[in-house]
Amino acid sequence: MLWLLCGVAQALEVPVLLHVAREHGADVASEEFIATQLEHANTIYRPLGIELVIAGRRTFQAARMNTREDRDALGAHLRAGVVNWFVVAQLMDVDEPGRERRGVHWRVRATPSRRFVIVSAISGPYVLAHELGHFFGNPNHSDVAGNLMCYTQTDQVPFLDHPQQANVARTLRGMRTRGELSPLRKARRLLGSPP
Repeated sequence: MLWLLCGVAQALEVPVLLHVAREHGADVASEEFIATQLEHANTIYRPLGIELVIAGRRTFQAARMNTREDRDALGAHLRAGVVNWFVVAQLMDVDEPGRERRGVHWRVRATPSRRFVIVSAISGPYVLAHELGHFFGNPNHSDVAGNLMCYTQTDQVPFLDHPQQANVARTLRGMRTRGELSPLRKARRLLGSPP
């Protein structure tokens, strides 16, 4: 499913603003971790004609997410026109005390239209891809092992079924139409990043 832009079929470049938490004077995740998460996400979305591209990078100090308030506070760092991806040292479940999460798609409770994904630095390689699955219009988990939106994975590359793929395409189309997602060049300009 390639995107028809200016009459030419090409991949849709989706700008991502990476926010990496710092703790004890250092980033909580390595460059290798970030590259692995991004490449595995692109393994899922590239066949759909979508390329996730880092348009900018920021750091922040709240490395441990323990409460709903902690997650909501990340809303202060959000930038428009991009997918905001936060990497933290620890992400605790806000419904099951003591349970640590790997990732979450979160909506700021006071303004649910403001949303983003959080990935913990202890996550496996497909966690960003899974949370983007929620972000791109698949709110429910699947019970089919191996599906990207299922907690049970196999030794194969995870997949999105046809209805899930259609949800991704529809969501991205809507985001671009409403101006919620900027073209990559514009996003980089707005973020003050090199072209």
